[in-house]
Amino acid sequence: MLVTTPPLERAVKHGKRELTVAEQARLDELQQARELLSAQRADMRASDHRTRAQRLASETLLDYYDAAEILDLKPQTMRDLMKERRKHIREEGEARPTDLPEPDAWRHRPPRREPRWREGNFRAWAVLTGRLLEEDALTPQHSKPSGRPKGSKNKVRF
Repeated sequence: MLVTTPPLERAVKHGKRELTVAEQARLDELQQARELLSAQRADMRASDHRTRAQRLASETLLDYYDAAEILDLKPQTMRDLMKERRKHIREEGEARPTDLPEPDAWRHRPPRREPRWREGNFRAWAVLTGRLLEEDALTPQHSKPSGRPKGSKNKVRF
């Protein structure tokens, strides 16, 4: 848990403002709450030798409820935290969207020796899957520079 310094405390620290009695009392309460929570964290670190199951079954996550209230934290137990988490996961599972887009069939690996573009040619596949713009597909495709022989038929034989 990250406890940030309130703006009032920063203003006093940098000498920009004087405190009223009520503000000083509030700052003292906050400081005491921080000290209590740091002491609690030290206790928790000292008891880390306990097993995870023991820690999960532990009733108290925050022993100092007054400190939690001052710092605007919801005092809760580890058991409540896990219950809330399970509830959240269960609700997320029920609220899955039913109108998911169709998966891109081209992304799934096809059987071997079968082209990824099952019907049409490579350019039609690229246009269908959004990998090539339609106007680019209409331009003629040059597979080789002019003047160069087309393939293995024109090999020079020795």
